[in-house]
Amino acid sequence: MRFELDPAFETELAREFLPAAAEEVAGHAERFSRQSGRGWMPNRDAKRQPIQVGGSGEDVYVANHNHGAHLQEWGSRNNSAHAPLRRAVGAAGLRLEEE
Repeated sequence: MRFELDPAFETELAREFLPAAAEEVAGHAERFSRQSGRGWMPNRDAKRQPIQVGGSGEDVYVANHNHGAHLQEWGSRNNSAHAPLRRAVGAAGLRLEEE
């Protein structure tokens, strides 16, 4: 008997695991975002829930739709970085690999 890898293993795993993981990351990111304060130029359309999960299958993402999300995530000369999305990945038990 010979063991052979299922060629669709990674695709099937991503399809089942990624949406649930993205929802967990979004929940943590929302909490970290609230802790850093709400004065981050909210987008009128995303005011109720600025951290949203999108995509499907293997292409799932978590995004912050506030106008100042890049400042909240990466900081600037006058603002320290709060990194709600990056911190949320770790809080969900995942590893972030930046390219």
